[in-house]
Amino acid sequence: ILRIRKGKPKHDVNHILVVHLSFSDMIMGVYIIIIASMDMKYRDTYFQHQVVWTKSALCMASGFIASLSSEMSVYILVVMTLDRFLKIVFPFKIWLHFSKRVVNGVLIVGWTLCITLTALPLLPLDYFSPHEFYTQSGFCLPLMLNYDSAKEALLNQHEDTRQGGSIELERQKSQQAYSHFNGWEYSFALFNVVNLVAFLLIAVGYLAIFFATRISRSKTKQGSGNERDRKMAVKLMWIVSTDFCCWMPVIIMGFLTFYKIALPGEIIAYVSIFVLPINSAINPILYTFSTLSWKDLWKKCKCKCISAHCHQAPSPKKSSASATTKL
Repeated sequence: ILRIRKGKPKHDVNHILVVHLSFSDMIMGVYIIIIASMDMKYRDTYFQHQVVWTKSALCMASGFIASLSSEMSVYILVVMTLDRFLKIVFPFKIWLHFSKRVVNGVLIVGWTLCITLTALPLLPLDYFSPHEFYTQSGFCLPLMLNYDSAKEALLNQHEDTRQGGSIELERQKSQQAYSHFNGWEYSFALFNVVNLVAFLLIAVGYLAIFFATRISRSKTKQGSGNERDRKMAVKLMWIVSTDFCCWMPVIIMGFLTFYKIALPGEIIAYVSIFVLPINSAINPILYTFSTLSWKDLWKKCKCKCISAHCHQAPSPKKSSASATTKL
């Protein structure tokens, strides 16, 4: 709302990207509200309704919303990093910079791609059968964090009783059954591999921006460059560190599960509530509130006008007649 009410900015491309980023982050808020509402509804009786909730359409929709928000935010942050990289590292190559039309096309492709990728598990495809991609837990997230070594031992024991050519087939089925869920390869690729590559691109891009800016200022011998470098370094550090805190725990735990390392059962609760929403909660501060001109906003605020009249109130030393006239 602040971005839209601010009016037409000088940099249309960055404005468009931040508005779309705000919308994708807001979707994560919808997911949190749904989970919080269900937590209040099933408080102290969840064990009685666990199956009903996890198999419900609302749970699947919640998982779709959270996945769409996460992946679209990742996509926009990569595009934003690329836009800043091209404009700062190659300032005179205008043909490399994103135009308003190009960035709109890139965002349309991004929304289409992310909606398609997150909606595929909802389609009646045999690969995702029995279509429980978003119903692995009460938090409705398709994260690969449910390795069970006891279940593996039980299924391996059952596998040893098989004879003939069916052993290999049973081994494949048990591998899918005990370690993960139907579609776990898709989840691993989407939430672990893609996000890891995106984080590396963002980190490398901002490092290149920082060093390119320092080199440029050293060549022009600007005296105030050190203070600006410090401020820019702090902001870039916050951007990269929040991305790291959001994605790396999920990525690391996904790889641990992939290599059959058991994790605590409650880990998915902390990941769902405290880790994944980090970006959605901090992005508004990094990309909107830190760039707004609060002095201009305060000047436009009607409250200041009222406050100014209050300061002009008559002093007790003035006569009552003059005070009445003033009022």
